[in-house]
Amino acid sequence: MLNKVTCLSIALLTISLSCKRDEIFPSIGDKVASPIDVQASESGEYFYILNADFDRTYNMGSVLIIDQDGNKIKSVEVPRLGRSLTVTDKDMIVTTDFPDDKGQAHILLFDITDPKEPVLKQKFNLSCSPINATMRKSYDYFFVSCADGNLYIGKLEAARENSWIKQIRRLDATRRALYIDPKRELLFAFTTDIGSQTSADLPSADLSTFDDAQKEVFNDAGESIPDEIPDDMQSNRREVAASSGKSIYQFTVYDIKAERDNGSATGCVVTPIENCIFPSRAGLDPILKKETRWLYFHLNNFDGTPDTLSALDPNFKYYRTNFYDVKPDPFDPDTFYLSHRGVPAKSAFANQIVKVQFVGDIRPSTEGKVPHTGDVLSFERISGFKGEGQNGVETTKYHYPGDFELTEINGQQVLVVNHFRDLASEAWNRNEVYYSITAKTLEENSWFTELPGSLSSPNITTYYQIALNKTGRALSCSFYGNAVMLLEVTPGVGIREIKRIE
Repeated sequence: MLNKVTCLSIALLTISLSCKRDEIFPSIGDKVASPIDVQASESGEYFYILNADFDRTYNMGSVLIIDQDGNKIKSVEVPRLGRSLTVTDKDMIVTTDFPDDKGQAHILLFDITDPKEPVLKQKFNLSCSPINATMRKSYDYFFVSCADGNLYIGKLEAARENSWIKQIRRLDATRRALYIDPKRELLFAFTTDIGSQTSADLPSADLSTFDDAQKEVFNDAGESIPDEIPDDMQSNRREVAASSGKSIYQFTVYDIKAERDNGSATGCVVTPIENCIFPSRAGLDPILKKETRWLYFHLNNFDGTPDTLSALDPNFKYYRTNFYDVKPDPFDPDTFYLSHRGVPAKSAFANQIVKVQFVGDIRPSTEGKVPHTGDVLSFERISGFKGEGQNGVETTKYHYPGDFELTEINGQQVLVVNHFRDLASEAWNRNEVYYSITAKTLEENSWFTELPGSLSSPNITTYYQIALNKTGRALSCSFYGNAVMLLEVTPGVGIREIKRIE
């Protein structure tokens, strides 16, 4: 018979062993779990789904591959809490956040030469929470941005396992909307409000220029000099000191070529922790000042009239903020598109897709003068017009554009947009959240359609992110419904759901 001491010892040992036992989770396999991003392969034959496993059902995320008919082909495990998925013809970048207080954030680089068989080539650790990544077909460099403003550059080496990343900037605002311009070798980074949607567009006068003492400067004729900067932010000492108030109305133009060639630049100093190629710049570095540009534009309505009559005043500017995504024009290297958002009560003329075209040289002159944004970029609304669509549906307060795709289907240029006012934002209560997929043709603006989501159980459909191929097959995530929706977009007809995949 065991004595009391022996029994107590056995009990303590049992408790100790049970405390050390790892929690057992089921395999994620080919399940869909908190899907957070989707992309199409170069050919459009396959779709990639990034599963975040937000609820920690499997303690593991995955990239699930399906064909354009919705058949599951393969699943590749990745760390949970995935954030973004980026795909070109031969490469795929997955970013994942910190899964817990002991976990690690990552950048994962896969070779998808065979689009059905991703092969992991590199795994980089991150010290920040990634928010997005971008790369372009046949271009060597890629970029990753973090929620805290950290910006990384990466190089795709010929042997992908030798690829590398490097932190180059700590920007003063979150910038999710990233665009690589291979023609000019530039990166554009636009501010994104990823929190409770507190930022707002700013209408402001720009009549004058002020010196560091907030004293107005005049030209030789004694006239005021507009300088792109809102007058209130120069004439008021408190506003001058509040740099964060300015940054949300500015975008970054990072010169890839100049920073790569910086190694031969005069005055470049190599230190044990930094080199001259893609240097990490901070503080009062003069290059940083030239990279930061003011973002402002006026837009016209569907009938050609301006949003506000103030657009006719050359000294009145409409400064813009909160851009969710940016996409290249599939046919024109001098054009790209922005998804511009804004809480209607604060940003009355936001929530649209904007076409941006180069009309001048955006680099500083040889004398170092930085061009004004309005002199080198033009802006045009292509979606979100007042009165456009079915009974003016695009102008309702619920249409809040996020991810979008632009491609040619059956000879027609089609724009597909994911609209979402998410549960996670404190800006709206449950009755004000909204999810939908819209599609329209661009050449004639003759067709518009919408497929709304649903928060009703059991088939919760909260559209989030969109991928589209040239045959009109599309895929969108239902993050809260643990499913992805396979859709068919037919120009002039509509959008229909083909299959719900769980």
